[in-house]
Amino acid sequence: MNKKPKNIWKNRPPHSTIDQIIVPDGETFHLRNGIKCLGIFSDTQEITKLDILFPGGRLAEVKKLAARYCFLMFREGTKSKTAHQLEEWVDFHGGNLRIFTNLDYSSISVSFLSKYATKLIPLIGEMISEPRLDAENLEKLQKINIQKLELEMMKAEMISYKVITEKIFGTDHPYGYNSTSELIQGLSIDDLQQQYQRHFGIRGASIFISGYYTDHILKCLEDTLGQITKTQEESPFILPESEEKASAVHILHESEYQTAIKIGRKLFKRQHEDYPGFFMVNTILGGYFGSRLMSSVREDLGYTYNIYSSTDHLTHGGYFVIATEVAHQYAAATIQEIQHQIQLLQNELVSPEELSMVRNYLMGNFLTLIDGPFNQASLHRSLMADGSTVAQFNDFVEQIKTIEPEQIRQLAQKYLMPESLWTITVGPAD
Repeated sequence: MNKKPKNIWKNRPPHSTIDQIIVPDGETFHLRNGIKCLGIFSDTQEITKLDILFPGGRLAEVKKLAARYCFLMFREGTKSKTAHQLEEWVDFHGGNLRIFTNLDYSSISVSFLSKYATKLIPLIGEMISEPRLDAENLEKLQKINIQKLELEMMKAEMISYKVITEKIFGTDHPYGYNSTSELIQGLSIDDLQQQYQRHFGIRGASIFISGYYTDHILKCLEDTLGQITKTQEESPFILPESEEKASAVHILHESEYQTAIKIGRKLFKRQHEDYPGFFMVNTILGGYFGSRLMSSVREDLGYTYNIYSSTDHLTHGGYFVIATEVAHQYAAATIQEIQHQIQLLQNELVSPEELSMVRNYLMGNFLTLIDGPFNQASLHRSLMADGSTVAQFNDFVEQIKTIEPEQIRQLAQKYLMPESLWTITVGPAD
């Protein structure tokens, strides 16, 4: 006898709409040398995370790539510790050390058991004040990164990224040039020492301490990082403008299986009035797993396993890109479908149901940004790195909650016109 299927939703848990995102302010204080600190305290676990954010990146370089490699050398040891000894010291005291650089800023991040703060915070101070900038370490770093780059540049996807960023910004722009073996090999230890002396310092640096910390830990922070007085030169930079008109570019690459596709354009920084609205446009188009591009190109047509769109907003601009890889025979059809989905956004209003779904998805994502002290500190760090404030973030969230379908259509028309979009394909001859 056939049994009636159970109603699995009968006893489902209640759900509700997220109406408000409240970003904790934390406590703000300054070290004696002027470095601004933000503390997000939690006593649920005796684990501490320390993030130090340093401004300056490609906008303050004595030579291309010098800012990145100068900072990467911080992990190669200090005057009193080799790279191996540094790693052993961190591991022995239960720490996790990360060095991160991007186009606008660099950061050191270390998390550790709170009881070992006095062992690890002084180490960070030593890395900042006395990095081991020597030729032997640089040569090792160059060899490793040249090998990595050569492997990456065998991939069509990486070539397409390189080409579209160069086309969007121009190869003379700090955001537009890309690493090459020649640029890496051309760096000397004198370049990095000059970079460190001229463009690395505490002016504009910020510290974020989150998790469990005591007055004793804060005193260690003051006694160690508060003693650093090294500053840097002002680095005014006139950003060049790319005058090349957007077009379609095909790069020959004998990939056996897939063609890489990138479609994109230059955008604006996060403080721009259209940022919240275009953030919604991007999410609907390709910014999450249920997006239109995923639904059409992946699920309905089966051309690819993954397709997405994203925006990157930097200190002095930003860019938008759609990216995927497809079998060669589907490349033209995929581009045609992407263009079709863009036209739908430009010509038809987003339905209330879709808008509600995307809005709820984003509000859930925003909620994860303030889930726990480490995430809260990361959000504050990201806002500060972009030159934004909590008030601007709150306004952004409010605009996401209230944006109307007509605004979305107008922004798609404004920023996604065919003549403004570069289309880069990397694969065999058509």
